[in-house]
Amino acid sequence: MASSSVLACTVTSTTLSFGVIDPLMDGQRDSTANISISCPATTVYSIALSTGSGTYNQRTLLSGIHVLNYNLYTDSQRTQIWGDGSGGTWTVSGVAAEGSHTIFGSVPSQPAAVPASYSDTVVITVTY
Repeated sequence: MASSSVLACTVTSTTLSFGVIDPLMDGQRDSTANISISCPATTVYSIALSTGSGTYNQRTLLSGIHVLNYNLYTDSQRTQIWGDGSGGTWTVSGVAAEGSHTIFGSVPSQPAAVPASYSDTVVITVTY
């Protein structure tokens, strides 16, 4: 009889919050969040992020009909858009039993923004 084992990794993340943004006073607003991966053994994995309510080129935070543009990046310079590896986006890969990866977020200056509480939901997909 052949035996097989199933590898199950645990993925957790912190919430990325841009705080209160004053469209008349603020320039670009940056923030970070963290994705942690824990596997029972050293594992090769990749992490992809969904578009949320927008596209990879411009994700959107929503409040009813109001929109704030933002994006998520793999690097602190905020030049490599974190996506699914398609259309010029990047994924993050690792080889470890424990891994921690930073999501770098940015809301560009938007002087016409309407004061409101904005949100978006982005799905984290870990493949191993």
